[in-house]
Amino acid sequence: MRRPAAFLLLILGLIAVPLQAQPEPTTPEAIQEAAIEAFLAGDLDAAERHLRHQLELEPDNFVPHYNLACVHAGRDDLDRAADELERAIELGFIDIVQLTRDPHLAPLHSTPRYERIVKNWDKILDARAGASLDAAKDRFGPEYTFHSDELLRLTYASAYTDVSTAEAQEEITRVFAWAYARVFSSVHEAMLARQDAWVMVILPTQGDFLAWAVRTYGRSARQNLTAIGGHYSHDAKELWAADLGATLRHEAFHILHWRSSTRLGQMHAVWMQEGLASLVESIDVTDDGEIKIMPCWRTNQVKFLARAGRLPSLEAFCTMPRERFTSGRALANYAQARALFMWINEQDKLDDFYKAYVEGYRDDPMGYKALCTTLGMEGRELDLAFRAWARELPSVPEEVRPGTPSLGIDIEAMSTGEGLEVIGFAPRRSAGGLRMGDVITHLDGKPVRDYYELVRRLAACANNQSVDVRYRRGREHHTTTIILSPAG
Repeated sequence: MRRPAAFLLLILGLIAVPLQAQPEPTTPEAIQEAAIEAFLAGDLDAAERHLRHQLELEPDNFVPHYNLACVHAGRDDLDRAADELERAIELGFIDIVQLTRDPHLAPLHSTPRYERIVKNWDKILDARAGASLDAAKDRFGPEYTFHSDELLRLTYASAYTDVSTAEAQEEITRVFAWAYARVFSSVHEAMLARQDAWVMVILPTQGDFLAWAVRTYGRSARQNLTAIGGHYSHDAKELWAADLGATLRHEAFHILHWRSSTRLGQMHAVWMQEGLASLVESIDVTDDGEIKIMPCWRTNQVKFLARAGRLPSLEAFCTMPRERFTSGRALANYAQARALFMWINEQDKLDDFYKAYVEGYRDDPMGYKALCTTLGMEGRELDLAFRAWARELPSVPEEVRPGTPSLGIDIEAMSTGEGLEVIGFAPRRSAGGLRMGDVITHLDGKPVRDYYELVRRLAACANNQSVDVRYRRGREHHTTTIILSPAG
């Protein structure tokens, strides 16, 4: 979804120039761009004409209504501006920071209608959440269940069993608690929760996930589905996750980070966004329920690059443009971002870093100066310290190798979302009563939602050790005991 504040976001990067005759745009995106150009050139009539055209093609899109409010406010036609703003809110606009800071709406600020909107913003958010939940009930099939979490301002649409859905909710709650305590505590994030829009967390069937991926990424998603774990859209306020483990935790962290940066009116650097979210992909949970960040296959990559002398300098890494970060060496970039935050976390300085970053954002939007300030090093000294730490990272097994502990079964490496499906059995091995098609979800009470998580947990065990295996058969959940034996 395109951002509503198109005029505001682009005015900083464009210079108004006289418009030249050009063919009429035909796609919604091109029409919106034409409206922006007209607005910046001061041609409010042309901007309105383009936005009306956009609405003919996208009648339920709140963006053109919001931008029409800006156009009418620019004419000092405040009643029509308020009409369009209220319509934008009805259709889904729920960004209070944008609403109060957008200079194009400044003429509205002293009007009773605008003041009423701001005063009742929490009621507007709650009403919008209710409407979204009702729409979700119509949108998804009868196999879905629906839940609301008032404290975290989340609604859930889940195709999983009640047991797995409850576990997913518990996982997100744990991530939120850890993030508030370890990353966001110095900026008092939890105290501002009533300002946050509700988010719909969608835990879909595999068929619905594929359909969503094709809509979002195009037809090529069918061939690359294993590379698409999920996504959080802050504009749409929707989280889609293909699994209840690493992906769900990653995208759940994005919710909190986007909420924070939105309140602050900041667009945080991509290495920060993805590094912090990746941090909670691989975790253990202590006996008292606390999250412990663990090494994983991503840190294996960083260790290899560090030992090969191929890690870029941290200044070059932190200042890397978004498009470069997410293409080409994307896996290596995600891995380095996670490892860097893992290093900061081990020094108990995540909260210090985030506070330094948001306070110095105007002069340091990419975060390198905040990193230097937090760690008390810069330049070559900082690079050498990080590389030395990375070279000593523990190696994490990425496959069950011959002789190492195994369950004595064959599994489908691609996760079902809640676990791993049994597709075969090793000869002459006891499998604790498991059957083909059973889905393994836990090992000794610890979740194994994907293959890497299962391998990591098996590596911590020993041959001939008895382990409790939780699994789902149909819609029922069971537990059995298996004695681990050397893999063939």
